[in-house]
Amino acid sequence: MYSTPELGQASTGPISALDSVSAPDDRTIVFEWKQPYPNAATMYDHNREFPALPRHLIENAFAQNSAESFLNLPYWTTEYVGLGPYRLDRWEAGSFLEASAFDQHVLGRPKISRVRLNFMADSNAVIASLFAGDVHLTADAAARLSQVPLLKERWIPTGAGAVKLHANQYRAVLIQFRPEYLEQKGLLDARVRAALLHAIDREGIAESVYGGEAPIGEFLIPPLSEVGRAADRVATRHPFDVRRSEQLMLEAGYTRGSDGIYTSPTSGRFDLPLWTQEAADNNAEIAIMAEGWQRAGFAAEQKLLTGAAARAPDVIASMPALFINSTSATVALIDEFRGTNIPSPQNRWSGSNRGGWNNAEYNGLADSLVTMLDPQERQDQVAQISRLFSAELPALTLFYRSVVFAHTTALSGLTNAPPESTVAWNMHEWELR
Repeated sequence: MYSTPELGQASTGPISALDSVSAPDDRTIVFEWKQPYPNAATMYDHNREFPALPRHLIENAFAQNSAESFLNLPYWTTEYVGLGPYRLDRWEAGSFLEASAFDQHVLGRPKISRVRLNFMADSNAVIASLFAGDVHLTADAAARLSQVPLLKERWIPTGAGAVKLHANQYRAVLIQFRPEYLEQKGLLDARVRAALLHAIDREGIAESVYGGEAPIGEFLIPPLSEVGRAADRVATRHPFDVRRSEQLMLEAGYTRGSDGIYTSPTSGRFDLPLWTQEAADNNAEIAIMAEGWQRAGFAAEQKLLTGAAARAPDVIASMPALFINSTSATVALIDEFRGTNIPSPQNRWSGSNRGGWNNAEYNGLADSLVTMLDPQERQDQVAQISRLFSAELPALTLFYRSVVFAHTTALSGLTNAPPESTVAWNMHEWELR
């Protein structure tokens, strides 16, 4: 199924590197590879993207239906069956999920018999429910980094609970490169992109919005590992420097008009559509960024995406200029900026290179990395990619954000996890008193 081009994942890893997958018996799975694949021994980054599928439930539907019909089967929502520690019992769209422990889970029956996942859009309501003891855990984006100081001040000292910060998010301003969507052609000039980054007070935003809990970066991978530190050492730095921003804009042929906004004979006034998904800290972040850009000579028009539009891949991929976004901060993120991962109607908008950046040198380095097995060679290759990425700026790197997992003392067993994993990796071991 994954290798069917019409479903949009055939060109992504590990699918594109696999020749076949078979199960010779009920305890063995065999992967045959077309090429060397560095993560073949662990497949750690694909536990959510490449799960096993139940042949007896969906094979006939796969063979008989169009791609559109197949992807709309209730199996993918209310009738989902997987291999995890809990089985889906009930799903009320937009409200909650209920699940019960799976007795035959491969790592043993979970210690908590039933779980309920509530969907709550208001992060303040989430914290209020946590304080009241109505929920035992906040996960994903339910609680925000901006609320961590409140938790540390009013909740943790009382012994009511604890907070774990899972540092796994790369936060950046994605840039549109495809002329059919781009409204501000000046963004195609790397000097202009660098000028924009120099005009962002990232440290100020990190402190005021995230309580200092979002380290600033210049590349896709945080310096939390040997490969991350090697990439960070060679990355081009873009400190907050309005004078340097102005110098770069002058070099690119821009001058400030009577209204203080940059303009050029070829690109006109520098109006800049700036999008993000609506959320409390996102809203504060985009407002501060737009105000700072305005003072520096860039007219940023803010737009907050809500509802289905905030998650629709076609909407994000067709952004007119800039989109502030978060994604997993792992080495696999390098692959997402390759030219082969540009989303389009042809691949059902499944590509992760949402700005459509297509750089031959980067593609070559990333292609080589995919098949490179030696750890030192991979580290050196990532450093080269970092040097190119931070100079060309296909995205304006902001911070490495964490996901907030706040839990009551009644819930135990949660442990830290690397960026490639998730805090819920050992959920079957959790206990509730």
